[in-house]
Amino acid sequence: MVLRCLLLVLLSGSVYGQQLLSNGHFTHGVSPWDNPYHTPQWLSTDGHHQPGALMFSDQDNNSGSIYIYSEKIPVVPGYHYLIGTSYKYPASATPAYMKMIVEWYDASDNLVSTWPWHTVFDMSQPDTWLNFDGEVSNDYGGGVFARVVLTLQTHPAGTMNNEARYDDVLFYQDTVFMSDFE
Repeated sequence: MVLRCLLLVLLSGSVYGQQLLSNGHFTHGVSPWDNPYHTPQWLSTDGHHQPGALMFSDQDNNSGSIYIYSEKIPVVPGYHYLIGTSYKYPASATPAYMKMIVEWYDASDNLVSTWPWHTVFDMSQPDTWLNFDGEVSNDYGGGVFARVVLTLQTHPAGTMNNEARYDDVLFYQDTVFMSDFE
């Protein structure tokens, strides 16, 4: 019995599958994360568990959104995926809100769905690394590719500095079998 428990603990790291994103920990830069209109910056001295984080900011106060995109990754229609990230924002440049979105694409590279537009991160603890995690299902019109989108929403007026920092961005295929059979 003790041997079984020990084996479960040692093997539990692989229970959730393989990280599907490239460079979600930002330990050596921000590539392949990008936005053709807004370049993210690499912070070599900041990070949640180890040095390295992605940062982007905006000087406008126009209720605008800024997006930073991962590469598109192959996914399986109908499968469940585990997502998560660490995030931080400075007290001197707190955005209106931050969130993580998953976009699903079909084989013709058409956007078929996004998730979750309504989930906004906790914005009550500036200058502190916080965590977000969730589960998404690829049940949206035959998505065969996914892309993670990190966001920053600017204030409508009065705040000229808005900054978001992200680290440890995760996208795993959930390897636990789920069925509607009862």
